[in-house]
Amino acid sequence: MTNNLDALLTALYVKIDDEIGGTRWLGRPPQLTDSELV
Repeated sequence: MTNNLDALLTALYVKIDDEIGGTRWLGRPPQLTDSELV
């Protein structure tokens, strides 16, 4: 069960990182990416 959960979370992280990867920020760069927050 843990392997399936790890695979799901990894796939979700990659999907979010690919979809939201173009976000621009003004000022200091964030310490975490959007996908890391999820």
